[in-house]
Amino acid sequence: MTLIIHLSEDDAILKQVCGQIKKQLGCGGTVKEGHIELQGDHVDQVKAFLKRIEKVQGHLRERVRN
Repeated sequence: MTLIIHLSEDDAILKQVCGQIKKQLGCGGTVKEGHIELQGDHVDQVKAFLKRIEKVQGHLRERVRN
């Protein structure tokens, strides 16, 4: 399992990002208790994805923990 924590306090943003990551990685996942849970070990791919969208959106903080 890959957890993405401290990304946003807004569930709508978390759900949007979760959907984008799941689509790109072809994995399952959900938003629970203010963080994103992805099925499988996707730390490196998630870090790269968040860095790309952070450049575009500028306001996301990245914290990925496996």
